[in-house]
Amino acid sequence: MWANSVSRSVQAKRLFLIATKCATCGGLSVYYNGKYVGAVSLYKASTEYQAIIPLPVPTTFLTGSVLLTTRTSGQTYQVDGLSVRRT
Repeated sequence: MWANSVSRSVQAKRLFLIATKCATCGGLSVYYNGKYVGAVSLYKASTEYQAIIPLPVPTTFLTGSVLLTTRTSGQTYQVDGLSVRRT
Protein backbone atom coordinates (compact mmCIF):
# COMPACT_ATOMS: atom_id res chain seq x y z
CA MET A 1 0.00 0.00 0.00
CA TRP A 2 1.14 3.53 -0.68
CA ALA A 3 0.07 7.07 0.17
CA ASN A 4 -2.80 8.62 -1.82
CA SER A 5 -0.42 10.55 -4.08
CA VAL A 6 3.21 11.00 -5.03
CA SER A 7 4.87 13.85 -6.93
CA ARG A 8 8.26 14.23 -8.60
CA SER A 9 10.01 16.99 -10.52
CA VAL A 10 11.19 15.89 -13.96
CA GLN A 11 12.53 16.95 -17.32
CA ALA A 12 11.24 14.46 -19.86
CA LYS A 13 9.90 13.59 -23.28
CA ARG A 14 8.51 10.22 -22.14
CA LEU A 15 7.67 8.74 -18.76
CA PHE A 16 7.13 5.16 -17.64
CA LEU A 17 5.84 3.82 -14.35
CA ILE A 18 7.40 0.68 -12.89
CA ALA A 19 4.74 -0.95 -10.74
CA THR A 20 3.01 -4.18 -9.79
CA LYS A 21 -0.13 -5.13 -11.73
CA CYS A 22 -2.61 -7.49 -10.04
CA ALA A 23 -6.25 -8.53 -9.73
CA THR A 24 -6.81 -6.23 -6.72
CA CYS A 25 -4.79 -3.30 -8.07
CA GLY A 26 -6.51 0.00 -8.84
CA GLY A 27 -5.88 2.89 -11.22
CA LEU A 28 -3.89 6.10 -11.00
CA SER A 29 -4.69 9.60 -12.23
CA VAL A 30 -1.76 11.34 -13.92
CA TYR A 31 -1.12 15.10 -13.75
CA TYR A 32 1.65 17.12 -15.45
CA ASN A 33 2.26 20.52 -13.84
CA GLY A 34 -1.12 20.30 -12.11
CA LYS A 35 -3.07 19.50 -15.32
CA TYR A 36 -4.89 16.17 -15.60
CA VAL A 37 -3.53 14.26 -18.61
CA GLY A 38 -4.99 10.78 -18.19
CA ALA A 39 -5.16 7.64 -16.14
CA VAL A 40 -3.37 4.30 -16.00
CA SER A 41 -4.73 0.99 -14.77
CA LEU A 42 -2.71 -1.37 -12.63
CA TYR A 43 -5.29 -4.14 -13.03
CA LYS A 44 -4.21 -7.50 -14.46
CA ALA A 45 -5.82 -10.91 -13.81
CA SER A 46 -2.45 -12.48 -12.91
CA THR A 47 0.20 -10.66 -10.89
CA GLU A 48 3.03 -9.01 -12.81
CA TYR A 49 5.85 -7.47 -10.78
CA GLN A 50 7.84 -4.47 -12.04
CA ALA A 51 5.61 -3.98 -15.08
CA ILE A 52 6.66 -1.09 -17.30
CA ILE A 53 3.61 1.11 -17.89
CA PRO A 54 3.81 4.04 -20.32
CA LEU A 55 2.35 7.26 -18.96
CA PRO A 56 0.57 9.73 -21.27
CA VAL A 57 2.99 11.41 -23.69
CA PRO A 58 3.57 15.10 -22.85
CA THR A 59 2.57 17.47 -25.67
CA THR A 60 5.92 19.25 -25.30
CA PHE A 61 9.14 18.58 -23.42
CA LEU A 62 7.95 18.37 -19.82
CA THR A 63 9.79 20.45 -17.26
CA GLY A 64 7.99 20.41 -13.96
CA SER A 65 6.02 18.04 -11.80
CA VAL A 66 4.44 14.65 -12.32
CA LEU A 67 1.70 13.80 -9.84
CA LEU A 68 0.15 10.35 -9.49
CA THR A 69 -2.96 9.96 -7.33
CA THR A 70 -5.00 6.88 -6.47
CA ARG A 71 -8.40 6.67 -8.17
CA THR A 72 -10.11 4.22 -5.80
CA SER A 73 -9.62 3.70 -2.08
CA GLY A 74 -9.22 0.17 -0.80
CA GLN A 75 -7.31 -1.01 -3.88
CA THR A 76 -3.73 -2.29 -3.93
CA TYR A 77 -0.96 0.02 -5.19
CA GLN A 78 2.72 -0.94 -5.36
CA VAL A 79 4.84 1.54 -7.29
CA ASP A 80 8.52 0.68 -7.63
CA GLY A 81 9.76 3.62 -9.67
CA LEU A 82 9.41 6.22 -12.39
CA SER A 83 11.52 6.01 -15.52
CA VAL A 84 12.23 9.28 -17.33
CA ARG A 85 13.40 9.51 -20.94
CA ARG A 86 14.83 12.89 -21.92
CA THR A 87 15.48 12.23 -25.63
